[in-house]
Amino acid sequence: MSYQAGVYYFDGRLITPTEARTILESVSCEDYGPPVSSQEPGLFLAQAGVFRPGIAVVTQMGRSQTRLMTFDGRIDNREDLALRLGDRLPSNASDSALALAAYEAWGGEGLANLVGDWSLAVWDAPMHRLLLASDYASCIAGALDRCLPVR
Repeated sequence: MSYQAGVYYFDGRLITPTEARTILESVSCEDYGPPVSSQEPGLFLAQAGVFRPGIAVVTQMGRSQTRLMTFDGRIDNREDLALRLGDRLPSNASDSALALAAYEAWGGEGLANLVGDWSLAVWDAPMHRLLLASDYASCIAGALDRCLPVR
C-alpha cells in the first residue's frame, strides 16, 4: 500500500518549491518509507510506500521516455500480460513496469487487461493527459460514484 499525491496545472506553469514540499509532506508518514517524486512542466507526482518491519519498502514509480506512472497494488495476471506484451519488458519487471507497458501498448483502454488490486496515475506527455485509474473491484467495493471509465 502506498500514498500517491500530485498536482497538475493545465496551463503548464511551474510547480513551486513550496507546493512540491507540501505534496511530499502529504505522502510522508511515520509508517511509510521516504517519498519519491518526479516533476515535469506543470506536473508533480509523489509516492511513498508503507514500511513494515522486515519487509523492504516498495515504491512503484515507473517511467518511460514519454510517460510517468505511480502505481500501488499488485497484478495477478502477470504471465498472461507478459505473453501478450512479448519482448516489451524483462521477465522480472515490476508490477508498475508491467502496467506501464500495458498502457503504452494498448492505451487507457488496455488497463482493463490488468487483473488485480491496483490504482495508478499516468502522465502521458505526448497526449498531454493525466489519467487516474483503479481496478474494477475497487469501484465495486464502494467507490463506484468516484470511478470513471478509462478513456
